[in-house]
Amino acid sequence: MIRSRVSAASAQHSRNEITLLLWLLREPGRADLGWPQVADWDWRGFAEACDHHDVAPFIYCRLRGLGITAPPRLLEHLRLRFLEGSSRNYHLAQKLIDLTFLFKEHQIPVLAYKGPTLAMVAYGDLALRSYQDLDLVIHPEHLPKAVRVMTRSGFEFTPDWWNPCQPENPKYVARHHEIPLRAQDKSYFVDLHWKLAAHEARAFRLDVDETWSRAEEIELLQTGISTMCREDLFLALCCHGTWHRWGRLKWLLDIAELLRNAETLKWLQLEEMTSNRPLVRASASLAVALARELLEVDVPAEAARILPATERIRTMAAAIRDETMLRGHARENWTALLELEGSPLGWTNYWGVNTAWWFHQMFLRVGPEERAVVPLPQRLHFLYHFIRPVWLAFKYSRRVARMVLDGRLPERGRSR
Repeated sequence: MIRSRVSAASAQHSRNEITLLLWLLREPGRADLGWPQVADWDWRGFAEACDHHDVAPFIYCRLRGLGITAPPRLLEHLRLRFLEGSSRNYHLAQKLIDLTFLFKEHQIPVLAYKGPTLAMVAYGDLALRSYQDLDLVIHPEHLPKAVRVMTRSGFEFTPDWWNPCQPENPKYVARHHEIPLRAQDKSYFVDLHWKLAAHEARAFRLDVDETWSRAEEIELLQTGISTMCREDLFLALCCHGTWHRWGRLKWLLDIAELLRNAETLKWLQLEEMTSNRPLVRASASLAVALARELLEVDVPAEAARILPATERIRTMAAAIRDETMLRGHARENWTALLELEGSPLGWTNYWGVNTAWWFHQMFLRVGPEERAVVPLPQRLHFLYHFIRPVWLAFKYSRRVARMVLDGRLPERGRSR
């Protein structure tokens, strides 16, 4: 009984903080919600929510722009995050320029993805969007050469045991989508992509070859940088957010900022791009639905027609919205892709793609949920590796059963 009361109080506290956070992420004047009096709330929980969702710089600028009187310690916390982030962002923007010049010297075409270019395209300001690393896209045939160029420049592989980084191996290139490299001074990472999503999400990712044909150039620190067109960027961000089940509001804010300048998006081109990629369209429809519900973004009629919200998308959006409001964030879980696909047997389509990765996810990766289910002393923590698969089986068997009972079975003969 005491535990349930504590949980309810904690949930209410999270709802208050997330409500304020969502209010500030919306366009000014969209909601009449009074800012709480300093004595009425503990600002530290709100600061933690800003940090978790990685939106502290944006919130700091929004508070200053609205002239809201906030607790001095909260403003100082957000100001420090803004200054730290701004310094890092401009540093990484210069590193991005240096890398693109390096690749050009070796005749390696490269596209900048997310990071500084996303900050400029969606926000118009490098300081408003947080990012900790750089993402570059190259052609797969240039991968071995690009890796050699970077390692000669001091970058180091940061492989996981299930991802040994073998750019010369065609099977490795076919199975994986990126190689992480760490700068010589260890101050940042570069993710070198040749695909835009993992092999497990292949049905949800864009065709990189077509992305190259639509690439554009933007100005970054008075330098021309090649990047994706807005339409490719929009769809790639939708797929990325869905892959992570929209666990961070930063990802949804990216979508909202692009939609707030919807006149710059070519909706007929988006319709054509998604006409033969139904799961890409579903990811975009989910993103638009969440942006409308959580951030009150006005969705153009053309977008609503091209990206309709089906019953499955509405159900999934409602679940993510309710989790965000109740817990302060949605659970990040890539099985959202399988839910969006609507196949309870979807696991079989992904099993065996990367056996080592699956083994790590099933047995070696231990999170707070497993520790909460069975608290163990330090000397017995090795038992969590046996508890995890049992916990996952229990957790997802109910979801699969519900999908079967709802009749959401895979369609026979459907192309993948």
